[in-house]
Amino acid sequence: MVLLEWDATTYDSLPLPHARWGDGVIARLGPAPDATVVDLGCGTGRDTERLLDGVPEGRVVAVDASTRMLERLRERLGDRLDRVDVVRADLTQDFPAAIRGDSVMSVAAFHWIPDHPALFRRIAGALPSGGRREAEFGGEGDIVAVNRALEAGRRAGGPG
Repeated sequence: MVLLEWDATTYDSLPLPHARWGDGVIARLGPAPDATVVDLGCGTGRDTERLLDGVPEGRVVAVDASTRMLERLRERLGDRLDRVDVVRADLTQDFPAAIRGDSVMSVAAFHWIPDHPALFRRIAGALPSGGRREAEFGGEGDIVAVNRALEAGRRAGGPG
C-alpha cells in the first residue's frame, strides 16, 4: 500500500466538519486528566490541540502517515510538544511500540483503511485491558464509491 501524502496547508484552510466531529469524539472518550491518549490519523493536529486541553497532566501520541500533516501539527502545537509523541506510521501495518496509551481516538481517518478488522486488532494491542476507543469515520463504501466515480470519469475522458 502507498502511504497518502496530503497538502496540509490547504487541508487546514478548509471549513471541514471535522472540528465538530472531533469535539464529539473527545467528549465521548472522556479521558482522565492524566491519561495518555493515542490520536490515530491526527492530521494537522486540530483535534490533538483540543485533546491536550482535556488531558492537562497527560500526554498525546499523535499518529499519521503523512509527513506534511505531521509537520503542520508540529507548527500548530509549538511549545506544547513536550506532552506530545509524534509518530509517523501506516495504520494498515503493525503499529510500532510507540503507539500505546490508555485510550485511542480517531476522527475522519479510519475510512481510508481497507481492512477494519485488522485495524481494530492493532488498536486493541495498543491498549491496556479495559482501554477505551472512540472514533468518527465515513460509512462503509464511501471512499470506494468516490474512487469508482473518479475512475469512470477518467475512462470517459475526464480529468484525472
